[in-house]
Amino acid sequence: MEMVYDLCCKFELILFVKIMEMQTQKKELIDWISQLDNPVLLSNLYNIKKEANLSFEERFAKGLNVEEFRTEIKKRIRNYPVKK
Repeated sequence: MEMVYDLCCKFELILFVKIMEMQTQKKELIDWISQLDNPVLLSNLYNIKKEANLSFEERFAKGLNVEEFRTEIKKRIRNYPVKK
């Protein structure tokens, strides 16, 4: 039973450390973004944020139709590096 308790304590500590690392990373990103003056970079970051917030239905609606999918797959297959 003590071993299980020790494992739980270690897991909680690891989880706490990961959360703190994540909080530090968020703060660093916020500080960095607040100092940015590059409009292209800001626009790219905004697009990443916008895409990350889309629901599955919205992402699915933006997907390829059947013909576009086939065309894309054919292009990818043709571009595979094949030794002749």
